[in-house]
Amino acid sequence: MFSLHFSIVVIFGLISRQGVSAQSVQIAVTNGGVGLLGDNVINITCTTSGVATSSITLVTLQKKSTTIATFLTNSEQSNIIAGADIAGRAALIPSTVGSNFVSGVTIQSVVCADAAEYQCKLAYLDSNFDPQSVTSKSSMTVEVAASTVTGPPQMSSTSLQENQTVTFTCDGSVGNPAGSIKWSRTKDSVTEKLTGASNQVPESCWFKDTSTLTYTVTRDDNGAQIGCSIDQPKYVLNPSVMRTDALNVYYVPSINGVNPEVQPSYPEGTAFVRLTCHGEGNPEPDYKWVHEVDSSETGGQELVLTNLKINQTGDYTCVVNNSFNGVSYSDNRTYLISIVETTTNPPTTTTIKQSTSEQGTGTPKTDTVEAINEKGGLTEDEKTIIIVVVVLVVVIVIIIIGVVIFVRRRGKKQAIEEPPEKPRNNQDLSFYSNKPDLVSSDEKPSNLGYNNDSMSYKNEDGLNYAVFNLDDKPRSRKPLNFSETTPYAEIAMPSV
Repeated sequence: MFSLHFSIVVIFGLISRQGVSAQSVQIAVTNGGVGLLGDNVINITCTTSGVATSSITLVTLQKKSTTIATFLTNSEQSNIIAGADIAGRAALIPSTVGSNFVSGVTIQSVVCADAAEYQCKLAYLDSNFDPQSVTSKSSMTVEVAASTVTGPPQMSSTSLQENQTVTFTCDGSVGNPAGSIKWSRTKDSVTEKLTGASNQVPESCWFKDTSTLTYTVTRDDNGAQIGCSIDQPKYVLNPSVMRTDALNVYYVPSINGVNPEVQPSYPEGTAFVRLTCHGEGNPEPDYKWVHEVDSSETGGQELVLTNLKINQTGDYTCVVNNSFNGVSYSDNRTYLISIVETTTNPPTTTTIKQSTSEQGTGTPKTDTVEAINEKGGLTEDEKTIIIVVVVLVVVIVIIIIGVVIFVRRRGKKQAIEEPPEKPRNNQDLSFYSNKPDLVSSDEKPSNLGYNNDSMSYKNEDGLNYAVFNLDDKPRSRKPLNFSETTPYAEIAMPSV
């Protein structure tokens, strides 16, 4: 129901005779004279002016000259004519009596037949009591909101293949004023607009559109959807889109390439080579590899060659195959795999430098080792690995030598330099083989068994003794060495 009402007022006046005021009646149709099909309300009113209500004899509402309602100043006598096409879906508007007389009807459900010309007719008595009448006319139109399309687009063929031209058909009520059917293509959540041809036919108070889309499918359309919807901006703000199922477009297979790329040559004895052939097609193609030398075939996308030999040199062909609509299709691509013989030649450059033994270790020092064999059949990666290993060995040897030199130098700095060793003080201290009589004996030993400037011999009052002369000079840290044959040695004070 529309809340905003507009009025188109058509005023027809009657100019009375000289000395008599003008009498008129006005007819008004709400909503700008437009009714929207369906359960929507529209009012039609008649309003008199310039005539006394006591002089009004009758007001009638007519549709195409057929009376559908009558109004008297006594509202109890107003009614809708039985059998009128608005009967059962319209009601009287309560009349108001004053300087003007207002009456009318409310149509509660608009149908296509409501689109017509309406008129209000006022019958009254003039000042001479002569019957007079005036009329006022207005037209009403009926508009229709578009509906959705009747269903998903219909295809002229259900078996599609690449570069085939297909016709899609979509129909539905586009309303009044007439809208149109729009086309679109959607794939991977991306939608793009397409343009079709429209064929609109009037139906009652609206239009029906049958639209066609002529479209040539490609392999990129495999999995895409074609959609249609009705566009009528006045009444349809969010049109529903009806789409086909995902298109199944058959196309012949093709090879995109091999991963990894085939190298110009492989050295004999290479552990293995694995090549994967990549292709596309719908239906998904089958794969096989064919070796031209022995016509051997290997099924699947992968070709795996192990422990390469010279006789494996040759062309290897990847073949892809599929079929649809009773026809088989294939594509192929050939790759030359060359196995080269590897020979062991003397190194073209070999330099080995050996240092003399360091500090009596007898360990040779290898400065550089270079072994380059240009005809050895090594790949660039293998050469790189050899160079890296040689460099690492040289670096490790240098580090070891450096550590050894550092440790030895540090040990020399920490050593204590000792003076030349003097005669030892640990010779046999035994004067006699038996305990001497230090008081009564007059015998002076002729040989004390010790010769050392650190000790002098004395005899006073018949007492023999030795004096040790000690100083602060450093001596050997070696312990005193007693003779194994000396029973004992004793230094004692004489007893009195």
